[in-house]
Amino acid sequence: MPQGSPEVLRVKNAQEILCDSVYRTPVVNLKYTSIVDTPEVVLAKANAENISIPKYRELWDKDKTSIHIMPDTPEINLARANALNVSSKLYREGWDEVKAGCDVRLDAIPIQAAKASREIASDYKYKLDHEKQKGHYVGTLTARDDNKIRWALIADKLQNEREYRLDWAKWKAKIQSPADMLSILHSKNSQALVSDVDYRNYLHQWTCMPDQNDVIQAKKAYELQSDNVYKADLEWLRGIGWLPNDSVSVNHAKHAADIFSEKKYRTKIETLNFTPVDDRVDYVTAKQSGEILDDIKYRKDWNATKSKYTLTETPLLHTAQEAARILDQHLYKEGWERQKATGYILPPDAVPFVHAHHSGDVQSELKYKAEHVKQKGHYVGVPTMRDDPKLVWFEHAGQIQNERLYKEDYHKTKAKINIPADMVSVLAAKEGQSLVSDIDYRNYLHQWTCHPDQNDVIQARKAYDLQSDVSDFSFFII
Repeated sequence: MPQGSPEVLRVKNAQEILCDSVYRTPVVNLKYTSIVDTPEVVLAKANAENISIPKYRELWDKDKTSIHIMPDTPEINLARANALNVSSKLYREGWDEVKAGCDVRLDAIPIQAAKASREIASDYKYKLDHEKQKGHYVGTLTARDDNKIRWALIADKLQNEREYRLDWAKWKAKIQSPADMLSILHSKNSQALVSDVDYRNYLHQWTCMPDQNDVIQAKKAYELQSDNVYKADLEWLRGIGWLPNDSVSVNHAKHAADIFSEKKYRTKIETLNFTPVDDRVDYVTAKQSGEILDDIKYRKDWNATKSKYTLTETPLLHTAQEAARILDQHLYKEGWERQKATGYILPPDAVPFVHAHHSGDVQSELKYKAEHVKQKGHYVGVPTMRDDPKLVWFEHAGQIQNERLYKEDYHKTKAKINIPADMVSVLAAKEGQSLVSDIDYRNYLHQWTCHPDQNDVIQARKAYDLQSDVSDFSFFII
């Protein structure tokens, strides 16, 4: 079959129509060419030019490069001064210079002390040698054969206080000192000098009068030296409880606990109290700025002078007074309040009172149940419940209000619906289903036969070979 024949073109057109990939192509992939001279496009271009910031500033950008402003004008000097005041770099320049001048070397004493304290406090460093030596004692018959264990036992004996004092405890009672030893003689003489027995060896007995001057002075001296008289002022404190909260030992213990506290040692820097220096440049500038921006100081002169100003009778003052009188809520309600207090009388049999009493009786639960309470016991003597008209009426009202009885007939007939086949809605649904269905949409026109030496078949085979993945896995075949 020739390639440009009507049959071939019709088949190609039919394949494009029936192709699902072409049918489901996204709209964004379709090529679209807009007409340049349509009113919408022209209006959009004009709006874009009107809104364009570069177009808007084009003349200003040309003029600002040709204008020369003298560098010593007041505006330029003021702008430079404002830039210096606002500049964050200049504001921090002094602090950056101070920071750059601080040189802490790696071998500095604080750095070395911090590293050493960290290694001391590190549990990992503490157990490192122990973890390395684990398993090195395998192979010895007994613990005595291991040199390190034997060395540990010897070191323990050297550090043991009981072993250290064992020989001294054996020989401490076997010391022999000669009686004429020089040190013993000196000790005896010293004991005789220190002993209170020889010191209190009275020379003789005598009698002293109680009013004798020596006795009086001796009593005063004894009172001065007496511990009882010295502590007599504090006898009232005996038995009183004492709290050692601020004692020296407690304060010492608290201070030691603060020093050894791990929590306070590792406290973050930002949580510590910091007192800044008041005379720094930035703080002085901040204080001056705060005073400049202070609203109270800004209005200080006005507040001082406004209380010394006397208003005269001007039209504005009269207008303000009249407006205040009109807007005054108290004056607005004054007539109504006076009328309520004096000129309005409501008799007890007035219509609003009677209506209120009646509505109170209607809303009262006692009045609502009064008739029911009165009728209690009046139904005695009825043979059956069906003979009472009110009970029969209640039963009928309950059946009317019962939802189950209300839907009973509906549940009986809801499954007995008969829909005719020629109903308009049924026919429309069938037609819509046939339009939506893919079966009728894919109804091929006819079947045809292609020769193997046909040009279309040869080109199709080449295209299939190019798209095929069989050659990619040919190296797996043995």
